[in-house]
Amino acid sequence: MKNKNGQLGNISGIVLSLVVIGIVLAVGFLVLTEFKDSVGKYDRTVTNETEAWLNATAYEVEKADECNFDDFTVTAVYDLADDSLIESANYTTDSAGTITLADGKTTTSENVSVSYTYTDGGKACENVVTTTEALEKIPTWLGVIVIIAIVGILLAILFKSLPQTREM
Repeated sequence: MKNKNGQLGNISGIVLSLVVIGIVLAVGFLVLTEFKDSVGKYDRTVTNETEAWLNATAYEVEKADECNFDDFTVTAVYDLADDSLIESANYTTDSAGTITLADGKTTTSENVSVSYTYTDGGKACENVVTTTEALEKIPTWLGVIVIIAIVGILLAILFKSLPQTREM
C-alpha cells in the first residue's frame, strides 16, 4: 500500500520553517537592541566647537547624535565677540547635549565657542545600529517569501488534483 500523506503533507515543514525563522529574527532583534546599550563607553572631549549660540533657544552640540551619547558636561563657553569666558551660571545644560540661556539672564551671545566632554558607544555601537537597521528590512522580504511559498503550494495542489493524461 502506498504511503499517502495527502496533498498538504509538505506544508507542515514549510510552516514550521517559517515559524523558526520568525523566532530567530525576533530573538536576534532583541539581542542586538540590548547589545547596543551594553557596548563600552568611551570618553570624548570637544574643544572650541564654534558656530554655537547662547540664547533662550536650545543649542544642541554637534556630537549629541553620537550613538549612546551620555555624561554631557560643558567645560567652557566663550563669547567670540570679545573672547570672554561666559560663566556657567549664565547657561543651563541637559543630558541630551543642549545649552540654553539660564532663566532670568538676558545677555545673549550669537557666536560662542563651546568645549565639553561626553561619553559614547564608539564604532561598536554604530555597527550594532547599522546591523539592526539592515535586519529591519528582512520582515518585508519574509512576507514576500511567504506569499511565494503559498502560491507555490497552491499551484502544486492544483496540478496534483488535475487529471493527468497518459500516452499509450
